[in-house]
Amino acid sequence: MSDLYDGVHDVAPRLRLRALSTVEPEAVEWLWPPWIALGKITGIVGDPGAGKSQLSLAIAAAVTRGGQLPGDDRRESDPADVLLVNYEDGLADTIRPRAERCGANLERVHVIEGQSDSPQGEIFPFSLAHIPALTRELEARPEAKMLIIDPISALLAGVDSHKDAEVRSALAPLTAVAEHRRIAIVFVAHLNKSQATAALYRVGGSIGFVGLARSIILVGREQESGRRALASLKNNLAPQPEPVEFAITEDGIAWLGEAPDLDADRLLAAPPQAKRPRDEAKEFLRELLADGPMPKRDVDTQARRGDFSERTIRRAADDLGVIAEKRGYNAGWHWRLPGPDDVPQRAGQ
Repeated sequence: MSDLYDGVHDVAPRLRLRALSTVEPEAVEWLWPPWIALGKITGIVGDPGAGKSQLSLAIAAAVTRGGQLPGDDRRESDPADVLLVNYEDGLADTIRPRAERCGANLERVHVIEGQSDSPQGEIFPFSLAHIPALTRELEARPEAKMLIIDPISALLAGVDSHKDAEVRSALAPLTAVAEHRRIAIVFVAHLNKSQATAALYRVGGSIGFVGLARSIILVGREQESGRRALASLKNNLAPQPEPVEFAITEDGIAWLGEAPDLDADRLLAAPPQAKRPRDEAKEFLRELLADGPMPKRDVDTQARRGDFSERTIRRAADDLGVIAEKRGYNAGWHWRLPGPDDVPQRAGQ
């Protein structure tokens, strides 16, 4: 019995240890410094309509041309291939026209339509089960430097995207592919409707998406001005860069330079709610009566000039507790704002 136990003990798995002194330091390689690194996962996130997909195609277009992107001061960059998985947009009517407008070398953009057992067989949409096939494809395409998955949620069929452990486990093979093939894997994700103070918690689904990515890029549009920009929500590999403003034009993406004022907080700010006429009328009365009592007829005249209805003014006056007073035999009614000693009442006149 003892001999049997000793034999099992001898073949039991052991931890694999490595002294840090045996690890050779290496610099981070960039696809787009300091936004997107090779061998890492990057997330592009934003609300619907912010321009996430168009921006990802503009970046891809620059990669296929060897063109420069904002902030990249390298003298030259070799053109490279881009692989694209898109679950939402049409190839013919959306993806190709957008890529063309951005100046992409279309010969270097390869759309992954899915996996099939034979050239004439049924095509199954790309999923996590096809990671081995992706690895083989990348081995056959050493010039591929970028893979875009848009949106990442569509890749996770059968995975609870709100559970951190499930997301991390499911996407671990994708992280390994990025590292081993030295390719930048960029996923596109929507924001949730939460008004959480931390912007990173606005990324849809589990915080696991944020944890896996080394860089998270927010694409947003300021509500009041309509200005668009990308801002760094997270960067584990370099200091966070300044936001970069861009515009969507007939020719694709126009880069407008750094815009420090368009930070994440501003891009995520909720749109200002339109004021109700009644609230505007209250502000009008506060300003109008700030200097003291005013004849009611003058209040009515000013209200008509401000396009306030009589009913709206009356309700606003009631909300404010405006005091109506008769002043003298022929002076008529006057309105004034309530003082600290006044009893709340309706304007009445």
